[in-house]
Parts: sequence; C-alpha cells; structure tokens
Amino acid sequence: MTTARTLTRAGLAAALLTMAPAVAVAADDDQGRDDPYLLGRAVLPVDTVATGPSSGHFVPQSPRPPITFPITAGQPVEGFSGIVAGRRPGEYLAMPDNGYGGKATSLDFLIRAYYVTPDFKTAMGGTGEVTVGDGIDPITTGDFIQFWDPDGHFPYPLVRSDRLLTGGDIDPESIQRDHHGDLWLGDEFGPWILHFNAAGELLEAPIPIGLPGEDLRSPNHPNGQTVVANSRGIEAMAITPNGQQLVFVLEGALVGADRFTRRIYAYDIPSGEFTRLADYRVEALARY
Repeated sequence: MTTARTLTRAGLAAALLTMAPAVAVAADDDQGRDDPYLLGRAVLPVDTVATGPSSGHFVPQSPRPPITFPITAGQPVEGFSGIVAGRRPGEYLAMPDNGYGGKATSLDFLIRAYYVTPDFKTAMGGTGEVTVGDGIDPITTGDFIQFWDPDGHFPYPLVRSDRLLTGGDIDPESIQRDHHGDLWLGDEFGPWILHFNAAGELLEAPIPIGLPGEDLRSPNHPNGQTVVANSRGIEAMAITPNGQQLVFVLEGALVGADRFTRRIYAYDIPSGEFTRLADYRVEALARY
C-alpha cells in the first residue's frame, strides 16, 4: 500500500464496520430495506500496541501527530487490511498489512494477525469499543498470530535472522481460512499467495500468481521483470464455500494495459492451478 494510504490510517482510529440488511434491525422505519447500510461501528485507538520490539525506526521523522516515531512501547496493532472469524462468536482475527507505507520504512514492523472483539455501537446500544485478545495490557503472544518461516520456504533473504516476517518481506492485503484451519494471505510485494498453518508458520514457498507464462511481478519482487505496478498486486481475496478455491482481484492494471481494467483470478488449492475468471472495469481511478 502507498504512503498516502498509510498516513491516512495512522491519523485515524481504525474502525471495524458492519453492514447488514435492514431486517436485522428492529427499528420500524428500517423495515423493507434491502440495500447494505451501516449498522454499527467500533473504534480501536490508533496508539494500541502489542508486546514486541520497538517499531518505526525507518520512518522519516517529520511531524505526524498524534504518532511519533519510533514507537518504543512495542508493535502497533493497526491498521487492518483483512479480517476473518476468531476463536469464538463475536471475536475476529484482524490482520494489519506491511506497516508504514513501503518496504524500506517497514523493516521493523512484524507481520501479525490480532484477535479482536468489537462491542459495536448501534441504535440499540453498545460501547463502540474494541478489546484486543483478552484485554490484557500489554497484549501477549496468546492474543495474536505471528507469521514466520521457520522451515526456510521463503526463497529470498528475509530481514530478520529469526525468520519472523516483516513489512520489509511481504505486504499482505487479504486473509482467508480454509476448512483445515490454514491461513492464506494475498500479498502485493510478489505478488504472491502465502500459505500458513493456524500457528502462522509458512508451509510452502510463496506462490507466484498468474497463468503459465504470465510471470506477474511487482517492482518489490526480489527478482524479475516488472509487470504488476507498484502496490497493485493482490488486494481483496475470497474463498469458495467448499474451501477449494481462492478468488482474488489485482488492485491495479498491469503495466502497459488499460488503466481501468482489473484482473480477477481463481487459485485452485488442490491442483495449484490458476484460472483467469474475468476482467473487471472500474469507473474511476484511485487517487492514492
């Protein structure tokens, strides 16, 4: 993701939002609506940190109130780019992306996913607060998943010798869980699909995306010709109900292609094969 997007998130408390049809709300004046609308919100303070090494040492030291760098208290919990169900009803597993807007500035941002429980503020009540893990301060290792590569599947040098993954290694924008409990991340730096077990251990080498012969690579890929524009790799990613396929969209157009076209692919987990499902045409270009 770009610096502009990161600073926008850093300047605001990250919010978890729920969208629902009106039949889920008891208010009489909502009955009959079938369009998505905001049902509730819960806000996690921007300065929420978890246990871990200090972070943000590579961020330029220009003023960014209310956040100052480095963050000596530990690892920032925000900002979230993907979310799946948690360990119990009402809890979610929320994943930040690569940290501080770029590969060079995020070398000390550890790639994790945090268990969070929002108490959504709605028309019917709620505090609007978010509890991270069990609400213990500082947030302990039982309250998050640390993604890492203990078995050396990543074919390129990693930032840390202990092989904990950082924002200098990957930029995950989406997360899904399969029927076995494994976690699948959609990354922009490769772009790659990354396969982890439930404990956050990388189970295989990063999976390059695309059909045979396409070789789609971004400027942040450690090796190869650029075809995917910077920060325009895998963005949104879904998993089919049978848990057999991942479906994802590229955030931007390929280099030299129509700027308004976004490719949608499916990845078949059992066979390891990609299918190009469609080309989606956007009406306007993002300005970040």
